[in-house]
Amino acid sequence: MGLAFVHLLRGDWDEADRCAADGAQAGLLSGQHPQLKVLFSSKSLVDAHRGRVDEVRAAAWSEEDPFGDVAGGVERVARGFLALSLDRPEEAHRILGPLVERVMGSGIVEPGAVRFVPDDVEALTRLGKLEEAETILRWYEACADRTQRHSALAAAGRCRGLLRSARGDLPGALSAFERAFEEHDRVPMPFDLARTLLAAGATRRRAKEKRAARDAIGAAGETFERLGAPLWLQHAQEELARVGGRVPSSDLTATERRVAELVAEGLRNKEVAAALFVTEKTVEATLSRVYVKLGVRSRAELARKFPRSGPSPVPPARRTGRP
Repeated sequence: MGLAFVHLLRGDWDEADRCAADGAQAGLLSGQHPQLKVLFSSKSLVDAHRGRVDEVRAAAWSEEDPFGDVAGGVERVARGFLALSLDRPEEAHRILGPLVERVMGSGIVEPGAVRFVPDDVEALTRLGKLEEAETILRWYEACADRTQRHSALAAAGRCRGLLRSARGDLPGALSAFERAFEEHDRVPMPFDLARTLLAAGATRRRAKEKRAARDAIGAAGETFERLGAPLWLQHAQEELARVGGRVPSSDLTATERRVAELVAEGLRNKEVAAALFVTEKTVEATLSRVYVKLGVRSRAELARKFPRSGPSPVPPARRTGRP
């Protein structure tokens, strides 16, 4: 379980997938039944991050004794995180709340052991239960300050920003996010960083800072896509759409602009993939981001954004496949 979780935190989700799946399979084959729940709960946590709703729900077991063992707690954390990812904060708090209440009274001071607490704070904030969120966050902030755990300080900063934003204190929220970014710089946890970028971008949108909002939300979306977090990518895309207006083509990344230009030239996704030496799936995902950023819905609209001014920039020999 530990190795899969480390890969999950570091952003190597394919390796986390492999470790979790191999561990569960090894447990089944070796007959290590006492460890099976731990191994499968690890897989559920990875599945939750990757948005595999059916897999997480199928692996759930009875909630009669959710704290009876480590596996029960981890499996509960996975389902709570999935609910938050699905924008179901009430369900997330129903699942995570009892676990948070228990750890707050247990004397635990190591925030690395209770990484689910910020998820419950975020769920409560979305529900408008700000005082309850404040109480839990202050406890978590104290744990983070006491241990100086950078990942926890970053998560606490994000939650503080979300809470201040919910209270209408946008300058205070942005200040909290900036402190969170300082902590993110000290520890490579790309998914957590992307969550903070998304939260900060949403706050900048409310503060009418459209360009900064687009930059932050776009960066978050790119990370969610790279990791394979479709539910959070959807949040980023929806938030980017709320920014409104039209994004100048200069706001596209170099890769996005190149894909847009080739599609505007009339190339199919397969041809663009061959020209840029990437997969068709990468082209499709990149094109989706381009559509959102430019506010277009079709290739015809995209072509009007990039009027053809000369011969195709892609040599004919490269349109048919890799050399």
